[in-house]
Amino acid sequence: ALHSMIITVDGGDTFVGGDNSLGQLGISPQISTSLSLDVCKLIPSMAMSSCGGGHSVGISDKGSVFAWGSSMDGRLGVGLYFKVGVTDPLDKTTFAPSPVSKKPSRDEKNQLIQAKYDFENTTNPIVARKAKEYIDLCALRLPMAGLQVHHISCGYMHTVCSAGGKRTVFSFGSGVGYRLGHGDCVTTAWPRRLDSLYNQNISADKIHCCNTYTGIVTPNGLVYVWGRGSKGQLGLGGSSQDMSAILPRQMKFQRKKKKK
Repeated sequence: ALHSMIITVDGGDTFVGGDNSLGQLGISPQISTSLSLDVCKLIPSMAMSSCGGGHSVGISDKGSVFAWGSSMDGRLGVGLYFKVGVTDPLDKTTFAPSPVSKKPSRDEKNQLIQAKYDFENTTNPIVARKAKEYIDLCALRLPMAGLQVHHISCGYMHTVCSAGGKRTVFSFGSGVGYRLGHGDCVTTAWPRRLDSLYNQNISADKIHCCNTYTGIVTPNGLVYVWGRGSKGQLGLGGSSQDMSAILPRQMKFQRKKKKK
């Protein structure tokens, strides 16, 4: 990352500085920024934050996730072309912090009910197609909707977080190099649950994303990693093919025995 953020303990003010070419500071790229760190008033009160490649994310003091900057590759988790608030001319970019997987409103719930009814009862193919598109969109948004987020981290083109009482792991953004941990290279613009961890009741207490790989630490201190590790950065050992992981794999630690 070419930018930085600092959150104050008293009040959760966010100081930002560095590159803002894609609105990753929460400020319009058309506004000149000083060389010193300044408080960004558009960013709500934050408990933690993370800087990625041209984007930023943060967890509010109420446990909600906000993202801003470039939405290319879906790294914001709010869709590829989503814009909110005041937007700048840059395509696929929003500098106004956008809520990620917010709890559906009453109107959105009613709209989903209506879409399901239309899809099941209409004879108009256009109405059926639009209803199906909305149902599919809601299905992508719902898995993390309304959950309190505990930890989050940005890679260069992806984001990973843990949410809910079980601290379930979700990821979104570029899937190149298996960095999302789903066993495929599919790019996703909405939070997608890591079923391989969820099905084993594995949760994340801490998360760290790098360029092409991700690692988590579970509440009982186990480490799981996934992504591209051709240089051995995953710590899995073995041949060059074994060094990468398309799904989360537990890192084994071996201590050398001390000579007596």
